Amino acid sequence: MEDQNKKYKIGSVLIRWSDLKLTPEQAEKIVDFEEVQRPRSLNNILSDWEKWDYEFYIFSSILNPEQSRSYNNERNKRIREHEQELVESDNSDIILRGIERATKEINYLETDFLPAISKKFHRYHSIKDPYQTKYSFLKAEFKNYLDERRSEIISNHFRYNRGFQPNTLNKELLAHKIEAMYPRFAAFEKKMDDVTKSVVEFLQYPAAIFERGKKEMSAILENLSTFRQKAWEEESEWIKEAGIPSFNRYIEDTRSEEDRNKELYFSLLLIDKDYYGYK
Repeated sequence: MEDQNKKYKIGSVLIRWSDLKLTPEQAEKIVDFEEVQRPRSLNNILSDWEKWDYEFYIFSSILNPEQSRSYNNERNKRIREHEQELVESDNSDIILRGIERATKEINYLETDFLPAISKKFHRYHSIKDPYQTKYSFLKAEFKNYLDERRSEIISNHFRYNRGFQPNTLNKELLAHKIEAMYPRFAAFEKKMDDVTKSVVEFLQYPAAIFERGKKEMSAILENLSTFRQKAWEEESEWIKEAGIPSFNRYIEDTRSEEDRNKELYFSLLLIDKDYYGYK
């Protein structure tokens, strides 16, 4: 059965690369190469360009000069087609609308939400607050998290998209700026080291008594929630009308009230007037 399966794969390679006029021995070597790149292994690690470069490296040791010229022509054609697809995707309505939506949220946070919420929240934290040094430490760690996240966004973007998707990069960096403006504590918490987690644990008491302040801010928080919900509904409706496959769905928040208060408290605590240098 195994030999029969191998023969089938060799035959498939001979058909797929018919222009190269491979010998059965060459086809078997290509089968062995493709077996290494099965899902969940190397194929999921490399970028498209890295896959082509690795394929080129392997094929160079299998093909003769005439076959190599034919292979290179086909390889270059595939690369150009992929690059064109990236450009078209980058200029699609879904990317451009995403930029527009993020820009609107940044403007809303800057002109409405942050001035109002900061005025309310910071009344609870004076210069003489005994927890002030802990707050400063936590904000410094969040700054490191943001810097690392931005580096990750940029490095991954150019590794997988090179320079063919500037709009997509802009969209991702706008989302990063939103996080710098109004921190997502839950995302930050997942990346914390043990020392930072211990500081958060130490600050559980002021977080626990936050309920009183939350009531004063409820209208401001509700306005932000309404703004985001409206944007999400408009986008979902557009996607539906455009006939674009979507997996967007409402996910119910099943966390306890205590956990929701904790995330809200630390998200507000981490707000920085200069957006951690990303203003």
